[in-house]
Amino acid sequence: MIKKSIWIFTMLLAIGGISVYTYGEWHGFTWMEKKSKQEVLQYLKDTGEKEEEMKSIMPSYDNKSGHYYVTVVFKDEQGLRYEFIYRNKKTVFIGRYDDGNNTYDKGKHLQ
Repeated sequence: MIKKSIWIFTMLLAIGGISVYTYGEWHGFTWMEKKSKQEVLQYLKDTGEKEEEMKSIMPSYDNKSGHYYVTVVFKDEQGLRYEFIYRNKKTVFIGRYDDGNNTYDKGKHLQ
């Protein structure tokens, strides 16, 4: 009876673990999206940017790298996207990109 209970418990644990892993791989975890967005906002505030100046802040999950990216578009620079990555409890500024996905060296923000 004990062997059967241990076997059932092990199978349920394995099925649960596989389910959580699969969900995370396919959809990402929404709490990490919220956390990455919150940390990037704090990073921008610490560098002197104001939330009122931002048109959109969109977190997204990259399945290939397994990291969360946050794209910020400022109201006064509609043609540029600022991309950040949140990992290891740090926000890292990646770069500026124009509408053609080309890197852009100049911008009004984050000089």
